[in-house]
Parts: sequence; C-alpha cells; structure tokens
Amino acid sequence: MARSHFTAIIGDPPVDGQPTGWLAVDGVAPEVIVEPSAGLGTPPSGGTFVLAARSLAVVDGTPVPGAGTWALFTNQSGFTPAPHGGSASGILRRGLTANGGGGAAPFLFVCAAPAPYVEPDPPPPPTITSVAYLLGLSLEAGGARIVLAKGRLIDGVPSVAPGVDGVIRRGNVLHAIGSWHHVRLDVVWNSTRDIVLSVYENDLEAHPADAPVWLPVPGLERIVDDVLGANTGSPGLVGGFMGFGARHLDTGPTSVASIDHVAFLRQA
Repeated sequence: MARSHFTAIIGDPPVDGQPTGWLAVDGVAPEVIVEPSAGLGTPPSGGTFVLAARSLAVVDGTPVPGAGTWALFTNQSGFTPAPHGGSASGILRRGLTANGGGGAAPFLFVCAAPAPYVEPDPPPPPTITSVAYLLGLSLEAGGARIVLAKGRLIDGVPSVAPGVDGVIRRGNVLHAIGSWHHVRLDVVWNSTRDIVLSVYENDLEAHPADAPVWLPVPGLERIVDDVLGANTGSPGLVGGFMGFGARHLDTGPTSVASIDHVAFLRQA
C-alpha cells in the first residue's frame, strides 16, 4: 500500500523538549502541557522516555474550541498532506500516575483537513476542529476500549456505541486504565473513492514494538467508508494530515496520557 514512510520512535528526549518532525495543530488547548518524561513508565520493549501530556486546568469536556484537547501533525516531506490515505500506528496509554486516575485518552489520526481534500489543491494544515479518522482509547469510567471514529480532533474518540457521535467501530474488551496498547489504523483509498478502514493490535507482551505481529481487534472489523456516505453518514476522507494527540476531561495528575513508538505511512 505505502511506499513512503516516516517513523518517530519517542524513546529519547527531543531537542529543547520538543518532538522533532511535528507541529502543533492550530487551536490546541493552552491548559495542557506535552513533554517527554522518564517518570511515568514505558511500554514493554519501549525506551527510557515516553511523550506524556497532562491537563493543568479544569476543562470538564466543555465543547469550546481547543478546550482539553491537543494534537501534533507531521510536517515531513510527502506528508503535507498525504494525498491518498495511509497507515498510523503507535503505543497508547490512558493514565496512570502515582496518584491514579485516567482522565485523558490518547489517539492517532489520519486524513485530517479543515475541509475535504479535493485534488490537485492540497488543504491547509489542520485545526483542532478538523475532521479525521481517529483510532484511540475511550474515556469510560471503568476502563478503556479501542475505538475507531470519524470526527473532529477536538472531540477525540467518544465513549459511545458505534453509530453515535462519529464512532464507526468499538472494541469488545474494556481494558484496565494504565494498560499499554500497540495499535494500527490502515486507511486505504480506492480509485472508486471508497475508503477501506482496518484496525490491528500487536500484543506487546509477546512481540516487541520493533517486530509487531498485527492481528484484527474483536469489535473493530474492517469497514468500507463508501463514497456515498451510506456506512458512516458521510463520504470517506480521501487524504490529509497525520498525527497524534489526546483528549483531557479532568485536571492535574489524574489527567495524563502517554504515547510512544508512533509510525506513519502514506499510500502511494
């Protein structure tokens, strides 16, 4: 599918505390701090550091542009934007800190753009209200499910059933807060303008991040986001920007999300 790729292994502290190769999405929440840290633990086969984010102010999920949500997109050559879908993978964790909690949920995104991508004119960089395909962890009270959604970056992945608020598929298993999940989203563009969406997970306890064995996730079966918009309520997203971020619903040490070992490929 993809002939060009960009990989960011977040295993060492970036220069000046900022991850290289990424730009902040316009409109991100000023109440959130995003920094590399060695104090929150790392996933199996991970490095010394993860990229962690913490909410510093009460946001309560208020739907104000930028409130409680941040996102970074890759500005590497060939990805500004990726014209025809691609693939995103990364290791995600909701919570935990020494104080417990789990009021933040990380996500990966593909095909983000302020308006639908119409070739040959590329869209401008995404804003926090741009629509994209998102794969991430839900913010349910009892744990976290892996969720595939199509919606605004600011909303993250909603904690609702498929067919509501842009949720396309939802994993069957409710995982413990604080568990690591190595997940992948493939967004494959067809010449018919249908988009094929496939989700996979690698078991980090059995296979290291550098040698993943990708398996389908129960509840997140492959789906065609058709050009008519019949399956998801709107036509499939053709292309756009790729990146990652997190949605924060509470404040302080309980609202921490961690991300590691992210990789993005674009469809040729």
